Amino acid sequence: MADTYPPRSYYFHVRNGHGFVRDEEGQMVSPDKSVRQIAIDGARSVMAADILDGFLDLSGQIEVANDENATILTLRFGDAIVMK
Repeated sequence: MADTYPPRSYYFHVRNGHGFVRDEEGQMVSPDKSVRQIAIDGARSVMAADILDGFLDLSGQIEVANDENATILTLRFGDAIVMK
């Protein structure tokens, strides 16, 4: 029988040209989901909103912290897309 682990809380903070937005609520993530993929989806969402406003700032990043407030992943916006 496989071990099962409960979901954990992760916080997806955004740092970009608008400043720093702390994720106060967090998100419960089950072990079968990828925290990195959630961060990628979040970065793409922020960039899509910026594009609708007519600009794109690739210097932003998503900083993922665990429930102990330790940063476990920093994903730069530029790493969330492929430019051609």
